[in-house]
Amino acid sequence: MDTVAVKVARYLERRDGGTPSDPRCIVPCGGTAAAMVDVLTLVVDERAAVPTGVLVPVPGPPLLGGATGLAGAVAVPYPLAEERGWDVDTETVRRVLGRARERWHPKVLCVVNPGDPTGHVLSRQSMEDIIRLVAEENLLLLADEVFQDNVATSDRPFLSFKRVLWEMGAPFSSTVQLISFYSPSPRASGGVVSEQVSLSW
Repeated sequence: MDTVAVKVARYLERRDGGTPSDPRCIVPCGGTAAAMVDVLTLVVDERAAVPTGVLVPVPGPPLLGGATGLAGAVAVPYPLAEERGWDVDTETVRRVLGRARERWHPKVLCVVNPGDPTGHVLSRQSMEDIIRLVAEENLLLLADEVFQDNVATSDRPFLSFKRVLWEMGAPFSSTVQLISFYSPSPRASGGVVSEQVSLSW
């Protein structure tokens, strides 16, 4: 009998045009908010002299900031580019990251795609820019993708970070650390965490 993880992995492979999905990297969970706390807790070193920073988008879902605090980290807000339809401007993120490093140790970049509450769907180019940024800055990419079935349109289809990362190939596909969140329904209590590679902190 197939396990839940196996069935989810097969669904993700269909969703992502054949991009491989390993059931061992699928973690069914009781809800996105609790899973985010669990994931962020893995990167927080409570004994460190400098608090862990987690970059979160503004505007964005309140649960990101709440999960960050519950995990013992500090939420570092970065503004989305309203003039570009609430896109992620990687140069803005770099500036925020530089300032943040004066006080904290940023380890995670959170991206919400499709956006909540903006509804913006990231283009492939934007996603590739984000992946290059986290690779250069040695950040864990945490992708909240729970609204993928609700917002995407024919002129801006949803692409998962997992698919884009895989299709970018080496060195990105073998070095970037990605954890993505998906739910059959954003309003449902259950969800899935899909891990691209293991954490190394």
